[in-house]
Parts: sequence; C-alpha cells; structure tokens
Amino acid sequence: MSHNLDEILENEEFPAICPFCHHREAHLYLRGDTQRSYRGGMWLWCSNCGAFEHGSIQMPSYWVNDSFTDPEKLTISYLEHHKHKIDSYITENYKGLDHDPCGSCIRFQDFSDALCPNCRSKGAIIRLEGHTLIAKCPNCGYEVAGASFYAPCEKDNRTYHIKIHDKNLPAPQILSISRTLHLNAQTTSQTITSGLPLPTALHLGDLIKAEQLLNSHQIKYSTIPPHHYSKLHQCPRKLLPLHL
Repeated sequence: MSHNLDEILENEEFPAICPFCHHREAHLYLRGDTQRSYRGGMWLWCSNCGAFEHGSIQMPSYWVNDSFTDPEKLTISYLEHHKHKIDSYITENYKGLDHDPCGSCIRFQDFSDALCPNCRSKGAIIRLEGHTLIAKCPNCGYEVAGASFYAPCEKDNRTYHIKIHDKNLPAPQILSISRTLHLNAQTTSQTITSGLPLPTALHLGDLIKAEQLLNSHQIKYSTIPPHHYSKLHQCPRKLLPLHL
C-alpha cells in the first residue's frame, strides 16, 4: 500500500485507501459491539474497482462506534499507539461524512460489478438485508454474511432545532407546526415572530417528519445545526436512529 495512516490523517481527502487498486475514495466503516466491547466489525468497499472486504477485529478499549483508518494498520498495538491522533481526528474532523453522509452510505452503492472477497473474480452477488451485508460467489462458492452495518443517519444521535424564516404564516399553518412540535400555538407564533429557533429539540426521525410538513407548505426554514443529508427525504431504504 502506498499510503500509511499518518499520511491519511494529514490529508484533506476522504481517508480510506483501497488496498487493491489504491483508489482514494474507498469507503471504510468500523463498528464496535457495545455489548461485547472486545469484538467489532470492519467493512471496506471500493467504488473504483469493486473490491469488497469484511473482517472481524478486536476493538481497542478507547474505540468509538465508528471511525476511519487504514485497513492494513488494524492491529491493537498500532491503534493503541495512535489512539490520541485517531480519536482527535474523528472527533474534530470526521472527514468524508460532514459534506454529505448520504454520499458515503453503503445503501447507495452499486454492487453489480462487485468482486468476490475470496477469489477476486467478478460476478459476486452482494446485497444488503437490514443491517446485514451478504456476499455470495457463483464461481468459487464462497459465502459470507456480516452484521452491524448502520447507515450514517442511524448513528445520528444529535438533537436539532428548527428556525422558521416566514414570519407571517397563516393560522392553520401555525397550528399544524404546533401540533407537530408539541407546542402551543401562542409559543409557536411568538417564537417565529421574534426570529428565534423553535424550542422543541428534535432527533433526526422527528426532524424528518417536521421537514416534510414544512416542505409541503413551502415554508422557508433552517435547522440548527444544519444537516447535510442530501437524500434524507427521498431515500426509500433509510433506517432511522436506533433510539427512536
């Protein structure tokens, strides 16, 4: 491999290198098992050459639910040595997901030309069933199922607020917004008139419902903090955060 972890962490590009074709836009996803902290899973898929890999790894004690790193450096000693750099990188930057989490989601990947994880031949059948990714190869008979893939929207445990920019909404729309956000109409009206965000804190699932209402009435609004899910409303395969 032509890049090591230090080089990737210092680079502004998406920090995953395909170990087969060295393409810079491979996607790497790691998840720890919260019930058994000593276990975890890794998925790597490359949109350039179709490479696909899954491996079970031992997760370091400091590891968060999701992180990016070089798949050839997934050893405990190496990760422990670099844990502060990795944690700082993930916490402060989270590059590759900030600009558009939907663009990095495996649910939008095309597996029609995927390679077999075992014999590397084309024609592998890969499909996503819930949180399990299944790969089968008609050439060598290889079959593997790996669990614990959660889309970026499912891992979003932030709370959002909505700010309405149209200050002269008719009474029926005020009432509709109030019912959706569990507010009384007077509070909703006064908050909108004052130009402040509405007080209801929304998780992503409730935010989707509220945005659908606002969009249906063509009401101008913004979310605090802003989100960058480009396919949030039109994704037929999205699964909402687990705590909803």
